[in-house]
Amino acid sequence: MSQRAALTAYLLFAAAALPAFAGGDVRIRFVEEPGVQEFSGSMIARPWSVPHWLEEGLTPAAAQERYEQALRRLNSVAPPRLHVPQTDHYYFDLRNGQDENAVADDLLGSGLFKFVEPNWRVYPLGNCPNDPQFSLQWYHAPDRFDSCVGWEFHTGSPSVTVGVCDTGIRITHEDLRLNRREGYNAVDRLWEGQGGQINDIYGHGTQATGCAAGNGNNGVGITGMGWNLSHRMLRVTNSPGGGSSIEWLNHAATTAIENGDRVASLSYSGVDNNAVRDTATYIKSIGGLMIWAAGNSNQNMTRNDRDADDIIIVGAVSRQDVKSSFSNYGPMVDLVAPGEEVWNVWHTADNAYGNFSGTSAACPQVSGLAALVWSANPALTPNEVERILKETCDDLGTPGIDNTYGYGRINVGLAVAAASGEIPMRLQTSRFVAGVNCDSEVFRATPGATVAFIYSTRGPGSTYVPQLDVTIDLANPVLAGVRTADQDGYALLRKRVPPGTQGVRVWMQAAEFQRKSNVVEQVIE
Repeated sequence: MSQRAALTAYLLFAAAALPAFAGGDVRIRFVEEPGVQEFSGSMIARPWSVPHWLEEGLTPAAAQERYEQALRRLNSVAPPRLHVPQTDHYYFDLRNGQDENAVADDLLGSGLFKFVEPNWRVYPLGNCPNDPQFSLQWYHAPDRFDSCVGWEFHTGSPSVTVGVCDTGIRITHEDLRLNRREGYNAVDRLWEGQGGQINDIYGHGTQATGCAAGNGNNGVGITGMGWNLSHRMLRVTNSPGGGSSIEWLNHAATTAIENGDRVASLSYSGVDNNAVRDTATYIKSIGGLMIWAAGNSNQNMTRNDRDADDIIIVGAVSRQDVKSSFSNYGPMVDLVAPGEEVWNVWHTADNAYGNFSGTSAACPQVSGLAALVWSANPALTPNEVERILKETCDDLGTPGIDNTYGYGRINVGLAVAAASGEIPMRLQTSRFVAGVNCDSEVFRATPGATVAFIYSTRGPGSTYVPQLDVTIDLANPVLAGVRTADQDGYALLRKRVPPGTQGVRVWMQAAEFQRKSNVVEQVIE
């Protein structure tokens, strides 16, 4: 069986299950979403091709006649104004009184068209900044942090501060000038106004500050996790070598939270100490969070469980979303963030930038996200912020919480959205391999809800599903299966991917009544 025929058979098989679920009405409903996808008065149609009809068993003459029937049918509805021969797309404008859904129903009902859909008027996605080096920050991409989606909700408020407990800061750097709070020297126990030195004595704290709260959308350089968050440097060393002590680090973190900062970020070794965990407990009791780098020794951290303490410990992953070779791991590690080639501010000049690596880079990204979540919803408790950070992670490695990635890699889009309401449903899939049973898993569905697993080979779109009263984000969707979520909100669909479909791109989404998950894009292997 050819790849086309195999995929067509799969689509027909999946669609055959749809009427029982959908109550008999399986027509696609095109629904506008203002500012995202709007009707333009124009549509796109693609007739089934002559090769398609040949594969269906028609003679060459009959196949050509079917194609010409489609063109006659299209001309009777609205003469095309443009034909793109490379893709065989026909663009046509609706006549007065014609409706997109009615026209699509008419043409698709003939069985002569592969698809008929609006020529949507679409808009740029998300709220991406104008900083010229933002494109070098690969980790903010839609398939990683999905940051622009999160920033569409919120970009941070100066009323929320990240306390960066580190080696100092270049206060004149062009991307750190806004929203800087008075600094503190934790060694000398002096505030900046009392003569406490906070200049970057080692060249590490500037980079950490940029990761957490570098000024965004200001037309220069890079973007920090929270564009408009405030940041405070609490310098923890007076040594040119950067060395500090648990005493100074704990004091810096405590001072930050006691003076109104919501998050204390520490990109140092030494997290595996009783005094650190005690300090984290105190910090949480007064309304803050302590977030600490896991370390760069590739060590298994086994002292206690990630959910049995009050500190958030951050490991590092690479561009490939695999554990960085240097990153510590184990039951103590809560979650991970990129720790290699993290393009960021640099301490050597006011306009300097460079790659920052290590769990030292991963930690302030999580700190900045925690502060961004708090800024989006100041009423959250420390435990609620921690829960949002963990439960909106993208799962990596072994399915579920594991001792390599903890809860997974942070996701800005999901975390900030969750801060404004309920934590969204989450869909994740195994690799789609032709001829193999593959898993699609939904987390955080409503316990006992009917969950529909829906896919498309046409890509993103906007389709209203009346049976669920929800508009999903797929074009020409097909139902793959229906499952009932268990008491934990988990549902699993295991289906065999048809043989011969290698290279086909598939988009998948899950939905229940008035709720939907993220979209997962896969290429069948």
